[in-house]
Amino acid sequence: MAQIGDILEKERKRETDRDGRVIHLFQEGSFYRAYERSAWLCVKHVNPQMKVTRKALKGGDESFCFVGFPVTSLPKYSPDGAEASPAGEKEVDIVLPEDMAATGDREEAEKEFEAWKQEQPLTDSKQKERSGEGLAFGGGPSKGVRTITEIMHDILAYPVESKSPIESMLFLAAVKEQIARLI
Repeated sequence: MAQIGDILEKERKRETDRDGRVIHLFQEGSFYRAYERSAWLCVKHVNPQMKVTRKALKGGDESFCFVGFPVTSLPKYSPDGAEASPAGEKEVDIVLPEDMAATGDREEAEKEFEAWKQEQPLTDSKQKERSGEGLAFGGGPSKGVRTITEIMHDILAYPVESKSPIESMLFLAAVKEQIARLI
């Protein structure tokens, strides 16, 4: 799996007009994630309802945004006329059709992307873990009633391979509690 620094560097290197139409997807577990400009392109041209997460980089003042969807849903998230092709191990590029290219010059597109990025709320994952708010696997049940879709996203995103049996058991208990609220 690519490291966040490598991913962000790839996102910054968009030199040709074609590069401005490429959505870089990175497989992380059972999800594809698109970062930075690729995330912006996903929201702008694929699905404006995608949930955007913005996190701060450790040890710096920078932040990054990303969106994700299940690997099995790639056809659903490939717009008509787009070309999806492997770009490396656990990487896929979607090249948007020319009519979806950013209008204006690169500087305008960069300004539009930066404005969009700043609109996204910054997520503090450590605070979520301590308070039990947000994701079900943040340490406890979330407050309020959540939709079944949100619960399903939490289940699919849960990194079971990196969690202890106790953490997984607590996650399962939180999911059961959330589902019981819906029933």
